[in-house]
Amino acid sequence: ADLARAPLPPLPGPGRPPGPGPGQGPGQGLLPFRLVSNPEAAPSSGVDYARSRAYWEAQPPTVSAMLGGVDATHGPDVRGSLALLEGLGFRAPPAPGSRALDCGAGVGRVACHVLAPRFEAVDLCEADGRFLARAVRDLGRSAGQAFPCALQDLRAQPGAYDLVWVQWVLNYLEDGDAAAFLRRAGGWLKGGGAARVVVKETHAKAGAPDWHDRADASVCRGAERFARVFAAAGLRVVAEAEAEGMPAGLLPVRAWVLVPDEIGSAGADGAPASAPTSAQP
Repeated sequence: ADLARAPLPPLPGPGRPPGPGPGQGPGQGLLPFRLVSNPEAAPSSGVDYARSRAYWEAQPPTVSAMLGGVDATHGPDVRGSLALLEGLGFRAPPAPGSRALDCGAGVGRVACHVLAPRFEAVDLCEADGRFLARAVRDLGRSAGQAFPCALQDLRAQPGAYDLVWVQWVLNYLEDGDAAAFLRRAGGWLKGGGAARVVVKETHAKAGAPDWHDRADASVCRGAERFARVFAAAGLRVVAEAEAEGMPAGLLPVRAWVLVPDEIGSAGADGAPASAPTSAQP
């Protein structure tokens, strides 16, 4: 079914947080949300690109897999993201010529439910070819360009986007690579002052150490560490919001709205290193 037309899945009943998906034990299939009691998690500050790639290559190209089996997060996540876009002035129907870039697009869950209703074209960056193919298919006529690469290799067109959306993917990048990517992303925004980068990620609770998840070799940073990454990227936070309505037992999710410290100075680092492919048939 076309994700853009599919209804949001129902939330669990009061007091009933969702459990692991079929065949998943504790600490498995719950990423990127990281149950506080996850026995597979331990304090750390590192990531492992090869191990993360192997983890996702073993997952099917489904929305449930993207959500780690915690399907009940989809509804509140989408509603919160749409409310955020509304507050930023991105409303339906899409303005002519409006364009967004979904970074770490997976199978197109966010692109279809959040971005396509507000932007005329949505470009996609996703390293897994199976996920990208489904995202392009489900996005349909809203699909723009498809970048089949990891974020650290992404080189998009400067000044092309009203919005660069980055969700549940920075946790797979080292701090230096995350900052370098975000610095480039600032340069991909259109001029005029209305364009934004949005980062939406799970974060460690205040006062708690960062968490490294051994299942997919990712890091769950604290808010202060995110702030250091943003500063290193030459971006400043103009708004932020904690996600509401998520199932109980999950670490908090926060959205940061970012702009370059100096408009036009971030991210202009030369010709594309990864050429896009057309997302249209």
